[in-house]
Amino acid sequence: MEQNKPLFIIGVIVALAIGLAGGYAYGQQAGKKAGLAEGEATGRQAATDEASRRAAEELNPFAATAENPLGEVSANPFENVKINPFAE
Repeated sequence: MEQNKPLFIIGVIVALAIGLAGGYAYGQQAGKKAGLAEGEATGRQAATDEASRRAAEELNPFAATAENPLGEVSANPFENVKINPFAE
């Protein structure tokens, strides 16, 4: 049994190295697929958001009126107000 111990340790190390390499390769492949799918979804979402924004700008009836409708009105709420009731 003592003679087979180094061979067993080398076998375990080789099996571990093969397992790690296989796991790394699988993870890289799965990560690339997930990244591509996420990128496509993000691109579609960005296009949808842009189209929604443009449609909202075109359909907004208040966007054309850039001027202030009360611009000519002067209203001062503090005009002719008695500030100190005890002053003469």
